[in-house]
Amino acid sequence: MSFFVFLLLLFIGSFTISYILIPKIRTIAKVSNFHSLPNHRSSHVDAVPNIGGVAFYVTIMLSFYFIQKFDEFNILHSLLPGLTIIFIIGLKDDLVVVAPSTKLVAQVLSGMFLVFHSSFELLNLKGFLWIFEINYFTGFLIVIFINVLVINAMNLIDGIDGLAGIVGIVIFSSFGVIYFFLERYFLLSICIVLVGSLLAFLQFNFSKERKIFMGDTGSMLIGFLISVMTLRLIAMPVNKLSNFDFPLQNIPFIIFSILSVPLLDLLRVFVLRIKEGRSPFSADRLHFHHVILDYSKTSHLNVSLIIGIFNIFMILLFVFAIKHLSQIYLFGLVFFFIVSFFLILNKLKAAVK
Repeated sequence: MSFFVFLLLLFIGSFTISYILIPKIRTIAKVSNFHSLPNHRSSHVDAVPNIGGVAFYVTIMLSFYFIQKFDEFNILHSLLPGLTIIFIIGLKDDLVVVAPSTKLVAQVLSGMFLVFHSSFELLNLKGFLWIFEINYFTGFLIVIFINVLVINAMNLIDGIDGLAGIVGIVIFSSFGVIYFFLERYFLLSICIVLVGSLLAFLQFNFSKERKIFMGDTGSMLIGFLISVMTLRLIAMPVNKLSNFDFPLQNIPFIIFSILSVPLLDLLRVFVLRIKEGRSPFSADRLHFHHVILDYSKTSHLNVSLIIGIFNIFMILLFVFAIKHLSQIYLFGLVFFFIVSFFLILNKLKAAVK
């Protein structure tokens, strides 16, 4: 069997397993009264089952049996405990609500399982910020910080139908392309599994009769796996990156573009909440998707597609930019998008009032 046929079967299998599991999970949730009840921030008016992310966990765990043969660096040993911790805390939060501090501890613990694996040791920034070698402790803190940041960023954008799913598909597809060219087939296979599972989930997330949310179970699990993709790329030794035809110090900029939607949204809502003297984790309708939804008065599908297209635009722009601009100009480009993001959304938010 050729590798491409294997990937196709992996995609079909992941889609099929999730497509079969999600209705069964939805039935269990309805019988057990595991619902997301509408509140002042909600865009739905009825109680909706909110543990769809369980299907992601089951699908990815089953896939490990078939893709472990590509795991030449034994990443799976660190991935399994971290993934399970995030799954358990996410599921508990969906069922009984967990304090933010408890979730933070779980996120740190999941990151520690990664950082103690040699594949995720960050000892060289490859010239980013004009820094090369760093000590182990500094790299340890950066890895933990990125893990917590990415998990929370993905968790916070899961606010309207389809958004986390569509953005997740864009992100995993992008990392899949990168790891294909780097010949890191284990990570590529995980990306394929998640794209298939998320596509199956969207069929139900957009449905009126069979609607289900991924919940924190799903969004945190997706965030953790995106963190894995991010950290492995950042920590990868220079001699393993020879297939890249751009300066290696620009890798963080392509990562920024891939994660631009969740990162820009997290930065904006945290800044605005802190400015107002509130907890950065407090609930409101300041998110990117809420502002666009309230301003445009269009459907969740349209808003999610608009944001997904914006994410793709950012990736394509930075793929071009990292080949032609120096680091200082790339920082300027990032700063331009941050400022523009704040100004445009603040203007749209003000127009809604």
